[in-house]
Amino acid sequence: MKNHLHRLRRHKYFIIPGIILIPVVLLVALLFIKDQQYSNRVYPNVKVNNIIVEGKTKEQVVKLFKPDTDKLRAVNFYFTYKDQTVATISAQQINLKTNIDDIALQTYLIGRSSHFPTKIKERFLTLTGLDTYSFITRMQYDEKPFEEFIKLMADSYNKPAKNALFTFEEGKVSAFEAD
Repeated sequence: MKNHLHRLRRHKYFIIPGIILIPVVLLVALLFIKDQQYSNRVYPNVKVNNIIVEGKTKEQVVKLFKPDTDKLRAVNFYFTYKDQTVATISAQQINLKTNIDDIALQTYLIGRSSHFPTKIKERFLTLTGLDTYSFITRMQYDEKPFEEFIKLMADSYNKPAKNALFTFEEGKVSAFEAD
């Protein structure tokens, strides 16, 4: 009996670390296997506009949100003055679209940082479900047609003052006539 207890005391230095080490090794192996499933796909717990895009390629993410961009192509902007439409600008004229290409790339880059600690952290958090990464698409457009329209309208509707009682010079009132 004494001999048996003596052997157990000697082995406790191997048993306790083994009890701790085995689950850690199993967890790392499980995460590694799960990580391989996402070699060229978006990691789990990544959302775009509150839609989970886990397991999709960048191209699939873009395709998923293409209908939203297509709907934008039918939009027209109407400008009115005194209850009359004075101009219309179409979505095609201003190249109205969403930034889904950029968002798809950002979703794909989760867990793929060139900074090693960040890469490990993001992979661990997404694979274990401890964190969620969310992205929101935004509209993008060319501002130039709006600027041209506003300049044209300003030239048409801005009229010089008639019978002004005061004048401006260098941004200040320089003369004032009292009635």
